[in-house]
Amino acid sequence: MKEHDVHLYASVRVKVKGVKAEDHPGAITLAEQRVDLHELFRTCDGRQGCEVEYAEEITYFLVDERGDKEFKNSTWYEKDGETPTDSEANPRLRLTQALTRLLEYVDSCPDAQAEEDPRVTEARALLALEALRD
Repeated sequence: MKEHDVHLYASVRVKVKGVKAEDHPGAITLAEQRVDLHELFRTCDGRQGCEVEYAEEITYFLVDERGDKEFKNSTWYEKDGETPTDSEANPRLRLTQALTRLLEYVDSCPDAQAEEDPRVTEARALLALEALRD
């Protein structure tokens, strides 16, 4: 039996309170700028006034086979968990897949300084934003 790592791309609800803007698109832009999602998910326990919860939706799955260092057997699946995705027809999904492969590579590197690299931080932020937009 093979061992797998399964990534669940789940939607979450994050409430950003008191955003002052001229219109809805402006409020959305300001809300995105105000929230550090990585930090929020690490530290929110509900006592600091943050509101974060699972939104009862999984948008994609990614299945990696353990030991497959090149990720050649990795497969993305639609939310039904059975249908492989058609990433060629979905440019945002292709971006998410490319960023995920980059971060998997970075995570597999022994050099801990990669976490301090602003490009890695940006890639993680882009993945978080894509998850919120789905």
